[in-house]
Order: sequence, then structure tokens, then C-alpha cells
Amino acid sequence: MTTGEQAFFDINLYKKTCFINGYDDIDYLLSIRSDIEAFELTH
Repeated sequence: MTTGEQAFFDINLYKKTCFINGYDDIDYLLSIRSDIEAFELTH
């Protein structure tokens, strides 16, 4: 039986991305590898 009640809360974008994609910390870093490499070239 559902009551129709809802709860809202903020979730960090990083944590949300990891949760949705099933990433751990290393998987997340690998997913943004090209962004990291581009940053390293400019700094």
C-alpha cells in the first residue's frame, strides 16, 4: 500500500552519477579521463 507521501533531499552530483552508473571512485575517474587529460594540458 502506498501513501502518496514523498521526501525530497539533495544529493551531490558526483554521488548521483556514481549511483546511477554503478561507478566506484576509479570508474568515475576513468569516465572523465579525457577531461582530466585536457585540463592537464592547459595547466
